[in-house]
Amino acid sequence: MRSQVDTIVARGLPAPETLQAIARSIAEGIRSPGFRGCAFLNAAAEYPDPAHPVHQAVLAHRQWFSHTITEVLARIGDAPAEPAARHVVMLRDGAMATGCLSDPEPICDTFLLGVDGLLQLHAASMSLPGTDTAQA
Repeated sequence: MRSQVDTIVARGLPAPETLQAIARSIAEGIRSPGFRGCAFLNAAAEYPDPAHPVHQAVLAHRQWFSHTITEVLARIGDAPAEPAARHVVMLRDGAMATGCLSDPEPICDTFLLGVDGLLQLHAASMSLPGTDTAQA
């Protein structure tokens, strides 16, 4: 996943297109034959002890992903990027968890629409009159 995301980021696309490409890459994984959910979420469930090395690896991966998404969103105006990044991570988690339980197509469609909606909200929050984005 890191190499896929790093390759997308390295393209130097505008931030919204970068995030959409990352989301499409995630959706492609969910649609792939034999998809059984997020390996990291599955590992965290199998190794719930926060001190266990597997659990620590899961947390490190999540930190990397969250940081990467935050950096992409920070390139869109002055609106705080962390709240929107947390939403993207939660959308991803939900799509990965449910994508193996039923038809992945509506799950992926919902995930991609959610990412597009967050991009629109994030971009709009920087341009609302009277909005103090420093405190948002």
